[in-house]
Amino acid sequence: MAETGGSAGSANFSKIGEASGSSGFAQDTSTADTISAIGKSLTNKGLEIDIENKAIEKEKKAKRDAAGIKISNAFIAMGPQLKQLGQESYNQAQNEVEALREQMFTAIDAKDPKAQADVMIRLNEMKTRHAGDAEGLTTLIDSWESETVSTDAMTEEQMSIMENFASNPTKRVVYGENNVMMYEWDVPMLDENGEPVLDESGEPKMETIDPPLSIQDMQDMIVTKQTENGVKMVDLEQRFKEDFQNNTPPRNAEIKRQVAEIIPMDKKGIRDWLHGNPAEHHGLDVHGYLVDLMSKDFNTFKKLGLNVDDYPQWDTDNNGTIEGDEVPQEFKDNLIKNVMDVKDLEISHDIISEIYSTRIKNNMMGKGSDNKNYHPEDNILLGDTGADQSAEAKAARLEQLTKLRSLKDPDVLKTLGGLTKEQIAAEIGFTSLSDQIFNPELNNGQGGMESIASYIPDAKKATGKTAEDYLK
Repeated sequence: MAETGGSAGSANFSKIGEASGSSGFAQDTSTADTISAIGKSLTNKGLEIDIENKAIEKEKKAKRDAAGIKISNAFIAMGPQLKQLGQESYNQAQNEVEALREQMFTAIDAKDPKAQADVMIRLNEMKTRHAGDAEGLTTLIDSWESETVSTDAMTEEQMSIMENFASNPTKRVVYGENNVMMYEWDVPMLDENGEPVLDESGEPKMETIDPPLSIQDMQDMIVTKQTENGVKMVDLEQRFKEDFQNNTPPRNAEIKRQVAEIIPMDKKGIRDWLHGNPAEHHGLDVHGYLVDLMSKDFNTFKKLGLNVDDYPQWDTDNNGTIEGDEVPQEFKDNLIKNVMDVKDLEISHDIISEIYSTRIKNNMMGKGSDNKNYHPEDNILLGDTGADQSAEAKAARLEQLTKLRSLKDPDVLKTLGGLTKEQIAAEIGFTSLSDQIFNPELNNGQGGMESIASYIPDAKKATGKTAEDYLK
């Protein structure tokens, strides 16, 4: 079903941008795109691996989400307590002041004004440093209390550190070089397989984290949600939809340019776009998108920095061409990991910009159904039959029906440029003329299914300006 955003009264709703395969855009991941742009799908084994990889990533994301809620709750519950510098900090300050006092006495006895001034400088530095410790601690806690942290964008290691800082009972303050305040705590010792090492009594052996972490270290781990830029992306998409409905659609390059300007060229900020969903695009999962993209658009490998021509041994069927399903799985996995980990900022920025550009373009044209939903479980309610009855789905169904009805308008048929009935059906999003659509007005307003064939005439040859003209 199409997402809202097309204009049924001007049936160029699906003609603009048919040349997207040569536009530089990453091809989207719908079944239709697979048939038209790729030609060959993965082998059954490859599909199984893809499905398994996406399931693993979904499980990891679910665990991160659960951990994020747990950590946020811990910071909120212990906020006032965590913000207070501990007894160790008080003792450290006392010891430093005592040492400076003795140095001052010595300088006074020696009648050395320069040494006295030096002691005062170090005293002020000490006061500033301890005040900074308190301020940094408050800032760190406030980040979690205000729910501005993107836990989706943080690594498992970073999440573990935050969880231990918030709730590990062995947490303690230590002072490192130049009297910098650090935190350390004890964690279970792990073997090479990541399993806890047990002592003679069967209890986990503990070890102290090394190195200890400063407040700044932990603050640097936090990824702030890209909420403001997410709103900008939503506004941009709405503007493109309005331009399209006014028959002034933006070109592919312009869509991508403006999308890329919103997504920051910043390693931390871009992680929220890769792992989170700041623009709230329904059903988007970048990892799953890339997994599918590798099986459907061979140009993806080149965009991700892999030159397949360097590996002629991959041509297992000896036809002179390396297909997507011949690229070893480890290369695919590493390419995706590099994007998600922002190993190369420019590549990651370019990929996420193209993904959003393609999805926004589909929504703009009223072809939102081409944007695959990687989280269909979100649409299923307890005891539900599985049918998508969301407002979005209902609007999409109504839009398709409106487009069918608009075919009675001669001006609409002109924009379709002489297509056959079957081609018109495909343009609107149906697979064949035998498809049916739900009409809410049938059966005295109770609704019912009806054939789409009665709505679709043969289009006459277009005599006016066609949608393709806008691409020139």
